[in-house]
Amino acid sequence: MERIGKYEVIRELGRGSMGRVFLARHPIMDKTVAIKVVHAPELSGAPEIDHLRRRLFAEARGAGLLSHANIIAIHDVDVVGELAFIVMEYIEGDTLEDRLASGAPMSVNETASIVGQIACALDAAHARAIIHRDIKPANIMLSHGNRVKVADFGIARNLAEAGLTKTGLVLGTPYYMAPEQILGHPIDGRADQFALAVIAYRMLTGVRPFDGDTVTAIMYQIVNGEPKPMLERNKALTRPIADVVARALSKDPNGRYATCSEFALELLRASAPRPAPAPIAGGAGAAAVMAPAPVAAPTATATPKQSPWRAGLQVIFYIGLSLAVIAFVITLYVRERPAAPQAPQPAPVVQSEPQPPVRRPEARKPARRRDLKRPVNKEEPAAPVTEPATRVDAPLPAGQRVGDPGPGGKP
Repeated sequence: MERIGKYEVIRELGRGSMGRVFLARHPIMDKTVAIKVVHAPELSGAPEIDHLRRRLFAEARGAGLLSHANIIAIHDVDVVGELAFIVMEYIEGDTLEDRLASGAPMSVNETASIVGQIACALDAAHARAIIHRDIKPANIMLSHGNRVKVADFGIARNLAEAGLTKTGLVLGTPYYMAPEQILGHPIDGRADQFALAVIAYRMLTGVRPFDGDTVTAIMYQIVNGEPKPMLERNKALTRPIADVVARALSKDPNGRYATCSEFALELLRASAPRPAPAPIAGGAGAAAVMAPAPVAAPTATATPKQSPWRAGLQVIFYIGLSLAVIAFVITLYVRERPAAPQAPQPAPVVQSEPQPPVRRPEARKPARRRDLKRPVNKEEPAAPVTEPATRVDAPLPAGQRVGDPGPGGKP
């Protein structure tokens, strides 16, 4: 084939189950591109060929909505006669399938880097409700420096509109299909995560987790079987790495991670180196393990001589800094110290005018018993009792006793 539409074919890049890929050149822009065409010699009926073309255009529409650094860009789509083709960005490099063909496992760091880039591309597609459905190493392009480009959204579809994939129609490579995809159940982005976990398993161990002689046997293993533990296939791996991949390979989509990026991030964390455990004392050879390493004798090193004036400036600076710190501490202490309670001031004395002395009434002397027996004239008011001129305790005249009437008949 020398020409595809207006593009000049340079050479064939590869073949797949659904088409061929050519390296071509745009004659006007002089730009190198990759062209994917549909070929199906085993399909003789016109409806089946028409279905493949519709599927090819679905790829172009789905991938045309995506613009991401890890997704191959779509430039053009056209139909010439009975030939339908898609013009894509050409990536110079190898596919991941070419890297894994030797069967040797890849390093943990390289695996984490490639898986992380694939996860970013898939999550970008899932954000637009587009599922790839056919993630496999042959669709992962690796440019120089392991820059990842995800290709072939040939069976991807936009979930927002009715696509070509009907319930029960199985599309995709059996080795990397999710169990719900094989069973014909509704799928979401976690089906692509399962395929990405299968790729990670193969990258770290060199073999696929599910294998069989026929397509039916492979599908049965995916739906019902359990893969061999990764630690048995590659003893250099750690338990955290195996646990992360095993969770992404869960049969139940709810048991997997929420997004592909979350799976890639957990794999990156599990791949981080951990400090070696401390040696345990006791047992044979423990003394040699715990013995301290010999310490080399210190070597004399020449200390550069410092000028006197610079040393003096440093001393002055440190003294001033110390004084400033002390002053600052004292200031804080004085501010925060509670004030001493003040003694109460005496109330002022108000000078008042002198008041005349209060004259107290003198105590009245009780009447004597003889006076109480004396009859009182009711017609006349009783004369007021007056105090004798002499004090009671004055000496009596000679010959007079207490109680005798005195002069005037008074006692």
